[in-house]
Order: sequence, then C-alpha cells, then structure tokens
Amino acid sequence: MGYSMVRRLTGALVALALLGVLACSGAEEATPTPAAPAVPSPTPTVPSIVAPTVAPPTATPTAAAPGEVVAQPTATNTPTAVPVGDQPKYGGVINIAGEHAFYIDPFHNRSNWNWFNFGNTWGQLVRIDPRDRVSLQGDLADNWSLSGDGLTWTFNIREGIVDHEGGPFTAEDARWNIIRIKHQPNGVPGRRQGCMREFVSDILDDNGNVVANPGAEVTGPNELTVRLVAPRGAFMGCVTSAFMQFQPSKYTMPIDTAPGGEYRDLDFAKGEVIGTGPFKVVDHVLNNFVKTERHEAYYREGLPYLDGYNEFEILDAATRTASFVAGRVDAFPLFAAPKRPDVERMVAELGADEVIFSRVPAVGMRVLQLNTRKAPFGPVGDPMADDIRWAIQLTLNRDIINKLAFDGIGFLAPPYYIGWEWIFTEQEWFDQFPGLDSSPDAKAQHIAEAKALMEKHGFGPDNFLTLPAHLTSSSGKNESEVIAEQLKEIYIDSKVIVTESTLINERVVKGDFDISRDSRGAPFPDPDAFNISLYFQYENGGFNHTGYENPKWRELYEQEVILDSEEARAPLLREMAKIMYFDATLINYIRPGLMYTHRGNWRGYTFPIHHVMNASLEYTWLADQ
Repeated sequence: MGYSMVRRLTGALVALALLGVLACSGAEEATPTPAAPAVPSPTPTVPSIVAPTVAPPTATPTAAAPGEVVAQPTATNTPTAVPVGDQPKYGGVINIAGEHAFYIDPFHNRSNWNWFNFGNTWGQLVRIDPRDRVSLQGDLADNWSLSGDGLTWTFNIREGIVDHEGGPFTAEDARWNIIRIKHQPNGVPGRRQGCMREFVSDILDDNGNVVANPGAEVTGPNELTVRLVAPRGAFMGCVTSAFMQFQPSKYTMPIDTAPGGEYRDLDFAKGEVIGTGPFKVVDHVLNNFVKTERHEAYYREGLPYLDGYNEFEILDAATRTASFVAGRVDAFPLFAAPKRPDVERMVAELGADEVIFSRVPAVGMRVLQLNTRKAPFGPVGDPMADDIRWAIQLTLNRDIINKLAFDGIGFLAPPYYIGWEWIFTEQEWFDQFPGLDSSPDAKAQHIAEAKALMEKHGFGPDNFLTLPAHLTSSSGKNESEVIAEQLKEIYIDSKVIVTESTLINERVVKGDFDISRDSRGAPFPDPDAFNISLYFQYENGGFNHTGYENPKWRELYEQEVILDSEEARAPLLREMAKIMYFDATLINYIRPGLMYTHRGNWRGYTFPIHHVMNASLEYTWLADQ
C-alpha cells in the first residue's frame, strides 16, 4: 500500500505527544530518559538524503496529589550551547528561498511568515528544545508548575528578557497574548491558536472587564497564572506549538483596542514587528523579502552564532532549485521544499555532502470538503445526499493519489493521524473504514458499491452528476485532476478550475462552493488539535466549511477533552473517528510528505520531527565561516 513508512514516524510523534500531559517538567534543560533504540525520521528513496535520529522519551510524569502544586526547579540563567564535534564559529548569513507570507502577525491564520521565522523573531512560553526536538525547554518562561487538580498552570517569566527595541518582556505582555487568543479583540483571527481559546477560562466579560478568577492573570512580579475550564491533557502540547509565538504588547495592544473594532496586521513601516527572539527584522517587504540581524541582547548568552538570515519569496520551484545550485540560497522552508526530480538534480550537481534533506511528517488532513448546505451533498440525512457523499468516500484511491500527486511520499490521512496506533492501527483503519484500503480487490469492491449507490438515484454512464467547479489552486492542479478522474468512475463530472488560493478561501468561507479541496496541518501533535482546529465549524474557530457538525461527535468531544490518558481517550476517539468518516462530509485522503532542505555546512541544527515545531536557528552555525 505504500503507507508502511508511517510506522517509522510513530515513535517520534508519540514521544512528542507525551509532552502534552507532562505536569512536572519545568526545568529548562531537563532531558527525558531515552528509549533504547533511536527512531529515525523516514526519508524518500532518492540518492544522498540524510536524516537525523531522535530518541523518544520514556519517562512517565508523577501525578500530584489532589490540591498539591508541583514546584518546578529554576533553570540556570542564560545557558550557552556547546555543539558536539567542531567548535562553533560566529558569523555568516544564510539565505532562504521562501514562499507567500500574506500577513506578518503570527496570530493571523493566513500568516505563513516563513516557517524559519517561527522561533526566530518571537518567543514562546515553553518550546520544544531545538537541539533534540523532543525535550521541553523554557523560553520566555524559565519554569512552570501545574496544580494537583489539573486546572491551574503557573509560569515564571524569565528575568532579563528584552525585546528588539530594548524594552522588557513582562508577565503582563504574556497575559495580553492570551487575551488576544481567547477574546480576539478587534477580530484578531487566531484560528491556529484555537486550542488555547478552547482550553483557557474567560479572562474578560462582554464589556471588557476582568472576571473573577480569570483565565490569565499576573499573580506576581514575574508570574503568570493560567486557569483552564477543565483539566486538559493536551495543554502543554498546545503551548509548545510553533503558532504560540508571544509578542511584546506595546504594539499589539493598541491595534487590538483601537476604536472601530477592526483588526489590522502588524506594520513593519511603523516599527511594529518586534519580538524577543534571537534575530530581529531590520528590513521587510511583504511577499518580497525579509532581512534579519542578530539580536545582540538575546537572553541566551553567546547566542545566536549567525549574523542573520534573509528570506526571499521565490514561488517558482525551478527557480528555487537553480538558485540553490548556484549558491544564491541556502535553504528551503517546509512548503517550498523541492520535489523528487529537483532533489536528484541538486544531489547530482552538488554532491551528497553538500545537500541535506529530511522528511518531516506534516500531521494534519488533506480533504475534500463537501458543502452540505445544498444539493447534491446536503442536507445531511437526505438519502440521496448521504449516498452520494458515501460513494465518494468509497471511491477515492488514496494510493494512486499519493503516487501521482505526492511523489509517493505522502501518507494515508484518516480522521486522526495514522501513526497514532493507540487509536487505530493501520490494519484496523483498513478493516473498519471502507474505502481506505486501495489494494486492487478491495478498491474494485468499493467502486462497485459506489456505482450501485449512484445508480439507485438515477445516475449512470449516460447521466453524470455534473458539478460547477472543483476548486483548486495552481500548485495543486495535478492532484485535483487525479481526483476528478477517479470521480468519473462513479458518474460524477467535477470540473477543475485553476483559481488563486485567496479567491478560493473567500468563496469557501461564504459557503459558495460544492467541493473544496483543502489541506490543513494540525497545530500540535494531539488528536484534540484535529478536533479543535480542523473539525470544529469555521464559525466555532475551526476549518470545517461543510456547514455540518454531528451533535453526537460534539458530545463525545466534550467527554474526551477532559481526559489525559491514551487508555481513557482511545474509545471515545475511535467512536468520533467513525462518526466523522461515515458522515462523509469531510473526505480525508492523503497528507503530503514534506521535507526540510539546507546546505551541508550547517552545524548545531536539528530538523523538526513535526511540521509545526519552531525552526529556531540560534544554535546553528556555519562550518566554513
């Protein structure tokens, strides 16, 4: 089936998911006890691809007694990195071949702001240590604790942090970031931060006044207290997501509270793009380039090693590859990664030691969203609409889509990540979810069943169901064409129209579509990232544009989200997965494989093992400087 490589990702992602339930891991440099074998990040079968290994943690947190607060050890101040092997060298600038960045504010759902900027411009309360990509590491907070009832987190904001203008970062700055996420003043989008909004208690009432026992409160000179609506096992996973980049409030607060109630993006020309990260932005033109320099007052003494980095928007893949070969760029961010032919060309021209690639699992969903607000896909409960949606679910040949559209390095994308075998194993997905198995015999049977359903409602070789448009973007035309060809087998003629992604988004949000092909990454590695960010309806903070959310699914979610063990959660998640799949409003198929790429002279850099981890560069140095 071509999906077995997913098993090699499982250990690393399960290890990362465990961070979401750690109640007492506040020491900044604490490193989990490694398992015996290292778990390699899988690589596509092309010449000279190098992939790092990571050892998943095996330590199990000790539960606190009811009412007990687990104190955290205070981390040592400003630790200095000591790379293994060659001694680090200061200096050098790297150039990155970038992609569209429609907005700057990291709380905007359409802000790519280049994945390399996450963790470089701003900071996080707690992050995944960029040196091993597994351990928790204090960032803006140097230690933290959780109350015994699982409801209250306390973060101690590190002393001595200054922003790129020399101002202090305080607990009040941290609090305002949570207010931005939770209450979205002036319409702050914050869709990728939905877990924080869902987990944290209210902070303000409808009049903007602070409520009793608010969800975020400054409780000491450097202390931020965060109160949850109920225990949330995935909270720390949410906090460590790369999208939880906290900004100084000196510019965001005036934007968020300006009269008129309208959100606007950060404005570089007004000096509003400042953070606390290791690099500061010194020049920027949106959708053109970003220039950064070392933040000399960065709180980690001796870091960063680089003088800076630049990002240039280069949308054409061939131009990106040619620029890399010519030495004009040194790295590709996640969604500008080269395709297999370009990989082979770079290796052939530059040599195996000069180009480093790593496969990164982009945990999330690639789906057809079917608009249930109208025929032919709605309303849910209408016999013909239900049959047509189920016929599509049965028909899609995921393996062929993977081979033709994703170089064969994508992975099956059922309702929850296939690597989480504590929910379903790969074989259980195949056995219990008709349509996922693309083996010839199984697929032939499923297509025959799909044809029978369509024929029951009068469709056939001489009477196709014709849809006005199958929305796509220019970068995904091949994928859409593959899907459209498969739908013809069951008498559905879906027209492929190449449309700019911004226009697609506008139409889908308005409900002006029949089928929309969508791709969404889970913002942190936990099933609740799927539930909150991907499956909630759009008006409730998710990316579900189908117009339907099963009330039974929502009821099970409310039960599942308060549980903090895989054993307790798994039965509910299994039932939720079946509801999602058999409703067939969101048709999951393949999630593309993604790759990080950089030159072979980088040292001290570890590839993320999950695509929404920060890509901080402060430990990175260049061997030939």
